Amino acid sequence: MNSEVEIDILVDIVARPEALPLEIPHATCVVIDQSKSMKGEKIECAKNAAKRVVSMHDPDDMISVFAFSTKVSRLVRPVQAYNYDRIAKAISKVKVKNLTSLYLALEKSGREMTKFGSYISRILMFTDGYPTDEKNPSKYASLARSLFLSGVTSSTVGVSDYNDVILRAISDNGGGWWEHIRFPDEIAEAFSREVQRARSVVVQQPTFCIRLRPNCRVLYAYSSLPVVKSLSLEERPRGFLCTKLPDLSKMGPQQLVFRVSVKPYGSEGESTLGEFRYYAHGQTLAGAPFNAELTHDTELASYLNPRPHAVFALTQAVEKGTRAIELGDKTLAMEAENETRVILDDPDMRRALDETEQGKTKATRKATRAIRKGESVDSKESIFGMRTGK
Repeated sequence: MNSEVEIDILVDIVARPEALPLEIPHATCVVIDQSKSMKGEKIECAKNAAKRVVSMHDPDDMISVFAFSTKVSRLVRPVQAYNYDRIAKAISKVKVKNLTSLYLALEKSGREMTKFGSYISRILMFTDGYPTDEKNPSKYASLARSLFLSGVTSSTVGVSDYNDVILRAISDNGGGWWEHIRFPDEIAEAFSREVQRARSVVVQQPTFCIRLRPNCRVLYAYSSLPVVKSLSLEERPRGFLCTKLPDLSKMGPQQLVFRVSVKPYGSEGESTLGEFRYYAHGQTLAGAPFNAELTHDTELASYLNPRPHAVFALTQAVEKGTRAIELGDKTLAMEAENETRVILDDPDMRRALDETEQGKTKATRKATRAIRKGESVDSKESIFGMRTGK
C-alpha cells in the first residue's frame, strides 16, 4: 500500500434477543399545542392522546403535562401515574388560545425533566403549526442537544402544516423520534409508539468510542440509523473519540458509519486499524478491534464487503440533503439528489443496501421507486426524510 487510502467502517448496534428492558422508573412530560389552529378535533385528539400516555405508565412512574400558546402553562406538576384521575381532569380543561410559543415550551418542559436524572426521561411534544417565538432551527437543535446530554430524550409529532425542519431538529438532536401524521386521530398512536420505545429500552444513555492507530484518522462520522446526522466526536483520554448515543431499544437498531484515512506503512495483509468500545454508566458493554486487508495491488482494492461503502455513500448524501432543506439551499439540495440517484441507480450499491437496515427504511424505498420511474425526489416527501418518518 503506497498511498493514503480511505476505508469505510460500519457499526451495527442491536439489542440482544434475550435482553430485558431496564427496570428503572420512567418520567414523561407531555407537551400539547393549544394555539388557535388546534381548535376542534385536533385539541380533543391531543388531549385523549395525553391521557392514553398516562395510562401506559406504571403507577410509580412520574408524569407532568404542559400546554403552550402565547404563554406556556404547567397543567400537572410531576406526580406519580397512579394519580390518573387528577391528571386526566387537568388535561380535559385545556382550551385553545392564541399563538405558538414552541421554543419556550421546550425550554420549560426540559428544565423540569432534567430533575429526573436517574429515570428514563422523555418529552413528548405535539404541534400543528409554526412557532411564533423562536424561528431558528439551530436554536432548537442546541437546546434539544443540551437536554439530551443531561439525560432527557425529546420526541416530536406534527400534524397538518407545521415546521418539520424545527421538529426534526428537536428530535434528531434530542435523541428521540419525529413523526409526521396526516390526521388528528393518529396522535394517540404516535405517542403510544414513543412510550413503547421508552419501555423497551435495554441500554440507557450509552456512549460509543473509537480509537485508531497513529497512522489513521477519522474523516467523517455519521449516525445512519435511527436518524441520519453528522456525529460530533469528543476527545477522551488514551486517544479515544467518543459520542453519546440515544437509548438503545429493542424496537430498533442503531447504526454508525465512519470514513477513515489510513496512511501507508509498508506491510500487506490483515491489519488492526483500531478498536471501539460501547459503554453506559461506566460499564463496558461491548468492545472489539476492527481490521482491514491491506495490499499494494490496486486491482484488489475492491469492496469484498460493499455494505460499509454503500451505507456511507447514502448516509452522506441524505445528510447533505437534510442540511440543504434546513438552509433553504436549492443548489445543495440538487447536489444531494444527484448523488442519491447515482447511488440508488447502481445495481451493486442497491444490492448492498438491500442487505442493510438503512436500505429498508421507508425513505430509501420511496426514493428508489421514484428514481426507477424517472421522478424527482427533491421535495419534502423525499429521500431526505422530510415528512416520511421511518
